[in-house]
Amino acid sequence: MPADAGRLVLVLTAALLVGIAIAVDLRITVALLAAVLAAATVHTRMWLTVMTVVIAGLVLLSWGFNNIPFPAGGLAIPLVDVLLLYALVASFPLWWSATTQSHLGKRLLLLLCALAFVAAVRLALDIPRFGVVAGRDALYVLEAWAVLVGIAVGRAIGAARADRALALLWRLAVLFFLLFPLRDFLAELGPEVGVQRPIPLIQFTTAGFIAATSLFWFLQEQRRSAPFFAGLSLLVLLMVQVRGQLLAVAATFIIGSLLRVGPLTSAVGGRGLPPVARRACIVIGTGLLVVALLPPIPGRLEEPVGLDTVTAQLKTLAGEEGPGSGSLEHRAETWPKVVDKVLDSRGGWLVGVGYGPDLFFGFTIDGDVEVRKPHNDFLEIWARTGLVGFLPWVALLGTLALWAFRAAPRSRYGWWLLALQISVLASALTQPAFAFAYIGLVYMFLMGLRIGTHPRARHPRSVPTNQ
Repeated sequence: MPADAGRLVLVLTAALLVGIAIAVDLRITVALLAAVLAAATVHTRMWLTVMTVVIAGLVLLSWGFNNIPFPAGGLAIPLVDVLLLYALVASFPLWWSATTQSHLGKRLLLLLCALAFVAAVRLALDIPRFGVVAGRDALYVLEAWAVLVGIAVGRAIGAARADRALALLWRLAVLFFLLFPLRDFLAELGPEVGVQRPIPLIQFTTAGFIAATSLFWFLQEQRRSAPFFAGLSLLVLLMVQVRGQLLAVAATFIIGSLLRVGPLTSAVGGRGLPPVARRACIVIGTGLLVVALLPPIPGRLEEPVGLDTVTAQLKTLAGEEGPGSGSLEHRAETWPKVVDKVLDSRGGWLVGVGYGPDLFFGFTIDGDVEVRKPHNDFLEIWARTGLVGFLPWVALLGTLALWAFRAAPRSRYGWWLLALQISVLASALTQPAFAFAYIGLVYMFLMGLRIGTHPRARHPRSVPTNQ
């Protein structure tokens, strides 16, 4: 029959093309099969599973998961960005209806489009000069769109399921990060991945960021195990020895108190839970006492975990020598050079020097791998795209932060929401946080998730209440 004959020809043709692709390059076959699978599932809810894997992988394995490559012919690109693009397309009906029905959503969509337009023009100029490196420098633009996927997830699953999922994720992350002292041993055991160069899959890069934010989740959570996990978050924070996140925790307490973030007390079974500040004092005091009684635990900087190391680290901000003071000195030398490089370029302050140039001036790791990132996202994005690219990016972050500051006092996990803004700001000012998906994409997704589950987002005419 003609119909059967047509199907047979189609199958034989597909088989022939697959055979040719395998003979030419197996990676092309993988990319083609992935494209077929994506097309076949784009109208299903497979994207929810995909984003669950992406967020869990980035939170737990951070830089390692970010470096799992997706073979696109001879070009290796991060798998997480391919999966994000798939989820963005598949969830389009949900996030489009959500964003076009609110002023906040329209503003986010406008800023994302402006950012994408600037990046597209910049890439058209820079890829011929710098090749694939320019494309990798611009991935933060694609990953910013994760906020829309987060909104779609929030609309799809609701606040209760989202809270349960995050509570489980933070518990798994904190338990995994307790293995931080064994990081070198685990890296040798695990497999290697790599987009640019081979690295161990098992990484702990997000440990400080996740510990600083999850601490406030557990301080405000009403489950009996919450204080225990808050103590574990504190222990992880002390082990990773990151100044920026220590300051972020202190700033969150101060700003949260000024904003009167709540609920500060809740009733469970007729008994009131202690205020967040009181619970924090108990957890921090007990945690420091336990750490003092334990045998010395070496942290990230090979300094013993404890209050003395925290004090020594913070003193380096005043110019004293101490743990990590060398990184401060290198940034102090590099950042003015970046500014000079931009100002010396014709029109650089307005349009930037482009995606691709090395902005860390030859600094390498492992002998020959260029770092290229000045470890300050605000400085880097201005340097690469000028004011035309910097302003929409800052406006996007400002829009999200302003929404969070307004929502926090009425949110069930308002302290965590506030800590998320301050911790990501600390990371962006001192690290290439948005240059990689393990912080930038995760932050954007989490913000979208909270917006998508917020009462006003789901019912625009309703009066906001606790989630």
